[in-house]
Amino acid sequence: MTNTQVSTARKFAVAAFSGVVALSLMLPTQLAFADYNVGDQTYSGTEDKSGEGSEGGTWSYTAEGQEMTLVDYVGAAISATEQDLNIQLEGDNKVESRINVQGGNLTITGDSSVYGENKPGLTITESARDAENAKEYANYKSNGYISATSNYRSEDKDGKGSVTIKDVNLAFETDQASISAQNGDLTIQDSKIDPSSDGTLSISATGRDNGNTIEKDVLLKGSEITATSVHASGTLTIDNTNLTVNKPSDWDETNKSMLEWYKRNFNYDYKWLEHAVSATKIVLKGEENGTVVDAVDHLGKAYQYLTTGSDDKIELKASSTPAYWGGTKGMPATGDATMPLAVGLSITAMAAAGFVLYSRKSAYAGKHVK
Repeated sequence: MTNTQVSTARKFAVAAFSGVVALSLMLPTQLAFADYNVGDQTYSGTEDKSGEGSEGGTWSYTAEGQEMTLVDYVGAAISATEQDLNIQLEGDNKVESRINVQGGNLTITGDSSVYGENKPGLTITESARDAENAKEYANYKSNGYISATSNYRSEDKDGKGSVTIKDVNLAFETDQASISAQNGDLTIQDSKIDPSSDGTLSISATGRDNGNTIEKDVLLKGSEITATSVHASGTLTIDNTNLTVNKPSDWDETNKSMLEWYKRNFNYDYKWLEHAVSATKIVLKGEENGTVVDAVDHLGKAYQYLTTGSDDKIELKASSTPAYWGGTKGMPATGDATMPLAVGLSITAMAAAGFVLYSRKSAYAGKHVK
């Protein structure tokens, strides 16, 4: 090959490589790198797949709509990268340790046609590693979480990192648990959320960009929720929801160093109640109690927190039955899943009685027509 031919070949190679690089840069990040994991197995987000849980049930994924269906699934953690993940639940499902999305939004949906404990279930269980560590270390705490975050390294992060949970019975069997939207909004609607009996559960939506706080919102609507903290860097809206937030029994001891740090560096008395349910703005709708208090944090930034009268517990009560229980506006907040049926039967019975009374009256009137 002559020098001229070699030079020409090099030019073609460089041009081809440059074209490939340019094309890869032009492709949307979500399409170029989208994938999801079930346990240790990684799958392309553009291909339909299905499988079984390690201890029962099934999972199936449809690329169109980025939808995953869990049917009585019992198995390993589930995650996705640079794509949305929309999970549909059927039956009672158990996922080890976590469900999380990086660079996309996470939606977990049950069934809106049934109420209360009849809604599909999802339990986040401790991982095998946590179980082993608990045996070795006396004070070890297991972790479980549901989260979504924008990819901080990606320029295409707007609208990513949101979490939506709707029509689900969600429980955690870990010592520490969290539901978080990082750089996105968080919505929990028509659902029941429970931590483990002695565990903690934080619920939050926060945002950061180049060191600056971004306001991200939390919406709790028509639900039954128990947690140990709720926070939004933007607006926290609580709408027709029974919300119980408990102060962990060991909170003062566990956070002793933090409390001393705030006092030493800012002369700030950090109190659990003033941060347990907090946001830049708190909006209450359809709640029969609760007081929103204006406050200032250790840096002098204004925020609001919620109180219902106790220093160690917040018990917010919906003014009518939450939609989780099948409630409608104006119904008493009994938390009874049979209430809609009872009301329906009562209305039917009254209508039937009215019809019988009307029929008898008409028959009587007919007999006495002259």
